[in-house]
Amino acid sequence: MLKKIAFVLIAAILIVAIIYANIAKNRNRGVEVQVEKVRKGDVKETVRADGEIRAQNQVEIGADVSGRIVSIPVKEGDWVKKGDTLCIIDQRVYLTQLKQERARLAADQARFITVKNQFERSKKLFEDSLISRADYEKAYSEYQSMLAQLKADSLSLIAAKDRLDKTVILSPVSGQVLAVNKEVGEMAIVGTINTPGSVIMVVADRSSMLVRAQVDETEVVKIKPGQVAKIEVDAFPDTNFMGYVDRIAGAPQTSATATVQGVSYLVDVVFKDPPENLLPGMSATCDITVAEAHDVPIVPIQALGRRNGRNIVFVIKDGVAHQKEVKLGVMGERFVQIVSGLKPGDVIATGPFDVLRKLKDGDRVIVREKRRPKREWRKRPGERRNEPDKNR
Repeated sequence: MLKKIAFVLIAAILIVAIIYANIAKNRNRGVEVQVEKVRKGDVKETVRADGEIRAQNQVEIGADVSGRIVSIPVKEGDWVKKGDTLCIIDQRVYLTQLKQERARLAADQARFITVKNQFERSKKLFEDSLISRADYEKAYSEYQSMLAQLKADSLSLIAAKDRLDKTVILSPVSGQVLAVNKEVGEMAIVGTINTPGSVIMVVADRSSMLVRAQVDETEVVKIKPGQVAKIEVDAFPDTNFMGYVDRIAGAPQTSATATVQGVSYLVDVVFKDPPENLLPGMSATCDITVAEAHDVPIVPIQALGRRNGRNIVFVIKDGVAHQKEVKLGVMGERFVQIVSGLKPGDVIATGPFDVLRKLKDGDRVIVREKRRPKREWRKRPGERRNEPDKNR
């Protein structure tokens, strides 16, 4: 029994010794790393932003006067021309106001004739020294007061006519009626666009469409008008559209969650050639090109590290990792431009991540060979591939 126990202990000790020997051997040889050569290529930096499609000239129609709606001669989907009637508000109150202002003006014009004649007589009598200066100045004051009253009456009449005209709402653009939010018999409310219930309908000129996208505050500083953008529309999954940045809003859009508050800015990206069936309200994603470089040294982004506030990579030479500081240029999705610190042909470590994170200057490494992907068999004319007999 004791011999059996001793045999087991000796075997266990030998196994542990072999394991430690292999660990020490691999440690001396170095850690395995994946490598790539620095090469020249093209790199493009983009900013990705989600948004909603809308017409470039999209107008929310509201009322300038309040009242009950008596007619809406259009419906959703109708095409209208600039100047067409969209909505009519009850005119009775405003027509009465117009008549009152006209009557007031007529009465004051009649009174003005009397005051004017009286002033002219007073002026002649004063010049002949037949009345006092006080009487003359009183007549002059009444004359000037009536002139001012006539001017006020004229402006009030113009305002009353303008209010009456505004009971008929005309289309400010040629386009399509996208939405009608009111029914005949409901009240038209005067207010800003943000006032609930103030928008009667929406009309849009669909000949020019854009994506109103929200861009994070950390990315919007890279965007400038005129930059090219690739647009992906959810409704057209197999098609990419081209566009350009038209406008960057100066007012921030704030959004908050339970713990995080974010700030973004609206960016308008205009379609260069929108399809006819592109509709406002559809969801879209824009990839805006903010920088690009051609035929420059590039490396995979995963090769980059950050040590002591500097960007570094590890150059592999004779089985040793050499830390190199690099200056970066355009940052793409997979590759980054190297402005200085490396040259084409240099072999750099690209992974694994856990190894690169712990790797130090002067560490020994073992280059892991890349596995070549299996070539897909393609049938040539007259060629038959040996396959197992399914009948066996």
